[in-house]
Formats: sequence, structure tokens, C-alpha cells
Amino acid sequence: MARMVPALSECLAALDPGETGIVVTHGACLKVGLLGLLGWPADLAATLRGVDNCGWVTVAEASPGARLRLEAYNQQAAGPAGGGLTDL
Repeated sequence: MARMVPALSECLAALDPGETGIVVTHGACLKVGLLGLLGWPADLAATLRGVDNCGWVTVAEASPGARLRLEAYNQQAAGPAGGGLTDL
């Protein structure tokens, strides 16, 4: 958390109002960094499952300069129609 929160805060500070940023990291780093970024107590870490491979989290400000809120956690892209692997 001591490394992730400053890094995430720096990424947020680099955004202009209305811009979207993307940060790519490992799931455990994301989970603890998110807790710190949102100001949640560290003991809540056990209540969040890890983010799956290729999963993402969305945070946003309700209004410019407002505190961040969690909008989505462990989101996944939809698979191909039929949902299975394709033989090539």
C-alpha cells in the first residue's frame, strides 16, 4: 500500500477534468492500492476477493474534486458468442 497509493495518486493527478486514465498492475497490488486510494481501512482487504486475470476496477469522482468512489470491481469483457474456445 505504501508504494501503490502514491503511484495511483500521481496517475490521478496527471488527469485533467473529464479524462480517463488506465493503470495496469497485478491483482494484489490493485486490491491494496484501491483500499488506500479510497481511504478504506486495511482490514477490509479480506472482504474483497482478488481481481481475476484481465479483470478491471473502475473508480470515479462524483464531481470534479470530489472523493473517489468504487463503481465496478473485477469486471470482465464478454467472451465470444457461444462462450467457448474456438478451434483454429
